[in-house]
Amino acid sequence: MDPAVIACLQGTMNPDLNTRKEAEAALIGMETKPDFVGAMISVVCCAELAKEVKVAAAIALKNCVRKRWAPDSLSDQQPLTDEARMFLKSSILQALFQSDNVGRRQLSETICLISKHDFPDKWPELLQALKSCFDSPDYNVVHAALETASSLFKRYQTELKSYELWSEIKYVLDNFADALTAVMKRLVESVIAQTSTKDKIDVTTLKGTIQCLIQVAEVFYSLNVQDLPEFFEDNMPTWMNAFCTQLAWDFDNTIKMGPSDEPTPLDRLRAQICDNLTLYAQSYDEEFAPYACRFIEIVWCLMMKVNLLEPWDNLFINGVHFLSTVCVKSYCPEAFKQPDMVKRTCLDIIIRNMQLRPGDLELFESSPDEYAEQDLGGSDLDTRRRVASDFVKALCKFFENEVIAIFSEYITSLLETHVKNPGSTWTQLNAAIFLVIVLAARGQTSKFGVTRVSEFFSVDDFYNTFLKSGLQSDSAIPLFKADALKYLIAFRNQTSKSIIVELLPYLVNLLVHECPVIRMYSANLIEHVLVLRDPVNTNTPMYGKTEFEPYIGTIITHLSRSLTMESTTECSYTMRCLTQLLNVFRDQPVDVISTLSQQLCQKIALVAKNPRKPYFNHFMFETACMLVKCVGSKNMDYFRAIESMLIEPFQDILQTDVAEFVPYVFQVLSLMLNMRIGKGEGIPEAYLALHPFLLQACLWERHGYVPALVRLLEAYLRLSYKQEIATEMLSSIIPIFHRLVNSKARDQDGMKLISTAAEWVTYSSFQLHYNTILTILFVKLQTMKTEKFAGLFATFFCQLLTVHKLADVIRHVETIQQNLFGIILEKLIIPQLGKVPSKPLDRRWRLLGLTNLLVDCPLVTSGNLSALWVPLAKGMVNLTTTIRSSQTQDEEEVEEETIGHNIQVAEQKEGIDSVYSFLVHSEVPIAHPIGYPRNLHTVASDALKRFNREQPQLMSTLIEMADSELQAQLRQLLS
Repeated sequence: MDPAVIACLQGTMNPDLNTRKEAEAALIGMETKPDFVGAMISVVCCAELAKEVKVAAAIALKNCVRKRWAPDSLSDQQPLTDEARMFLKSSILQALFQSDNVGRRQLSETICLISKHDFPDKWPELLQALKSCFDSPDYNVVHAALETASSLFKRYQTELKSYELWSEIKYVLDNFADALTAVMKRLVESVIAQTSTKDKIDVTTLKGTIQCLIQVAEVFYSLNVQDLPEFFEDNMPTWMNAFCTQLAWDFDNTIKMGPSDEPTPLDRLRAQICDNLTLYAQSYDEEFAPYACRFIEIVWCLMMKVNLLEPWDNLFINGVHFLSTVCVKSYCPEAFKQPDMVKRTCLDIIIRNMQLRPGDLELFESSPDEYAEQDLGGSDLDTRRRVASDFVKALCKFFENEVIAIFSEYITSLLETHVKNPGSTWTQLNAAIFLVIVLAARGQTSKFGVTRVSEFFSVDDFYNTFLKSGLQSDSAIPLFKADALKYLIAFRNQTSKSIIVELLPYLVNLLVHECPVIRMYSANLIEHVLVLRDPVNTNTPMYGKTEFEPYIGTIITHLSRSLTMESTTECSYTMRCLTQLLNVFRDQPVDVISTLSQQLCQKIALVAKNPRKPYFNHFMFETACMLVKCVGSKNMDYFRAIESMLIEPFQDILQTDVAEFVPYVFQVLSLMLNMRIGKGEGIPEAYLALHPFLLQACLWERHGYVPALVRLLEAYLRLSYKQEIATEMLSSIIPIFHRLVNSKARDQDGMKLISTAAEWVTYSSFQLHYNTILTILFVKLQTMKTEKFAGLFATFFCQLLTVHKLADVIRHVETIQQNLFGIILEKLIIPQLGKVPSKPLDRRWRLLGLTNLLVDCPLVTSGNLSALWVPLAKGMVNLTTTIRSSQTQDEEEVEEETIGHNIQVAEQKEGIDSVYSFLVHSEVPIAHPIGYPRNLHTVASDALKRFNREQPQLMSTLIEMADSELQAQLRQLLS
């Protein structure tokens, strides 16, 4: 074994940063050697080496496979040789079974990486190798095989339905389901035998057997999640009976299987089985119905006695998810018919698990940001309180009167106790407020809060009676104030305007309250209030300058101060509120903006050293965008001053390659360039100096950087309009465009970049690369054509027909191949016309390009391509109809102008990506100096009328070629 390899692996674990980096670089350099894979496998399998070295080898192998098994076209990584691939696939399973838990996990992930590309077609022996381990007497080997299968099939849970996916799942079912069922039965029988013996139980073996069953249950979920397979439908009695048996096992109290403050393997098995039952109840209701009542009884009994401690949260959450799912089914009343079952459910399952636990109070004090995320609903999809509240709503379908009566009595009792002794009953009031929100809300979303309330509940009365005095009092305990603020956040749409206006001065002071949670909640409430709209005139804010004018300066000061206070230095609620305040009230004094900018730059520089909170990071850069916009619209000298402040931390971020921040920096830089358009400014020297850095291949290999890089290069192209540097800018992006277009994952970014070039680079410069650009596109269409790219090409070609003279476009196309223009129209453009683009900007280019073809292209109107006039006209009519049916005027036709003036737009995404997330406020309306027709509703009609006036006979002849329906539509456009 090569000592140099061992030394490198040991070096990657060295605490000294420089030594570690040198070792990592050396290890990466070894990856290209033919024997690297074999060397890593040898280390993993070597019994004499330290465990840490073997784990390091497993990690190095996984990283090598990730980069080199199927490198992306954007990557410069050298792929593994065929020999290395064959060796790895033949040896990795043996290495897996010889490894300990940590190394096994890394190797299992490596197998999944390979399988993503090779399984099953290029690795059919994988399943057979895994199945062969199921008969092993060593449960460690069985567990390793099952764990690998679980990891291998887990992606079925998230992938979109497709023929390829279903074909793979069918292959797995045909070759694996029988063996899985057999090993499940054998494991269940083994547990029964082990726990029934009078001899001393081998706890280690029992734990290992149950851990194998956990993996079996996980595999079951993955194989059933897309659709109910015929195999499992036929074998449902076997599996359901086995699940019943496993849920009924109750030997935790007699057999100690682990620490008393941790869930046992049996608890984790029960949790996974509950997840499986929920899947069947949700997706395969008819097939599951015969077993439902039996499982309801078992799971209900389990939930009645489940431990209240945090480690058992997962079991409770999964169990109550199942009960909530079946509660709305037709068989639910029968299952809950036992006397007092609904009442016991409400009191012993729901209320018991809605109470604040000591851990919650500790979280409130020691981890306020985590408490706020859970309590406000940002991340509490998996908390006891959330699933308990969902259970309440589910129970109300068949037992609403009974449920409301039980909880109303309980709430009344809590409130009466609180009124008598408010100082010591705040935890009861907390539970009462939570229950009130659950019961009163008839519709609720995280974005809009409560949308409908019960007709029997008065939001204002409850606030005035129980919450107002405490919220406005200096002596009320922090938890009470937080609960009152949460109530107003939830019912912000239903709370009277007078209540909010009266509360504003108190809210402003709460922004710097000594309790971090109160600071967060008050900022969150102000942010939400700022986006509320008048219910009658929805274009008018409910709260504007009239209400906020006296407090704006103080709010900004207090928000800035809050960002320096302990526990809220990186508070996303505070930063979001600041962003929204600047968005709504942009006309702030320059000195205020300047001070804020200095503070923000310091914050960016500080956080860049250790970016920990993605949401805070995101809104920190949204705030930077708003500061730029606030001054950019006033005075370019002020704008340049703010810009110079931001450039300093931005340069440090780019030089140190802070991966989480680099895409944000690119977006803010693109905003600052775009703000100069139309103001007689060229590209500043600092940006020109940065430009070569942006073209480095290593940046474009980082997928998260690409969209932001494209936006920044687009800004360079726009600002170089009609300048000598434009030709150089276009030349520099051609290799980038070529690279992106050849990537299936990034071809849309390449088309976006070249589309901006076509629009903003003058024809005299663009023509120098015209044929190169077209050739790149045609090669892509011939060798790597996809439906997505065909649509992108159709839109781009229509754009060329709009921004350049038709004769020039045709000439360039024909120089590549004679008669190619007609082939493009017939084979590439017309087939795409049945699909209307979703983006307004794409629809604009399509419509303008088609209209030009129909009225200004002699080849199409009266030449060799006249047979194409009718299908082109049909596509144009289809587009016009879609645009005219749009709900808003012209749909803001230019996509760049569809800019969010509401920070909540960012929440429409599934979450903030630490690598790349679009900054809503980094866009500004950009008007092209030439200008293109903007009223798309009449573009086609006006062009056809002009053509009809100029050549009425030809127009009539062309229309007569169409079918009766299209003739009627065309004549309507002419009328």
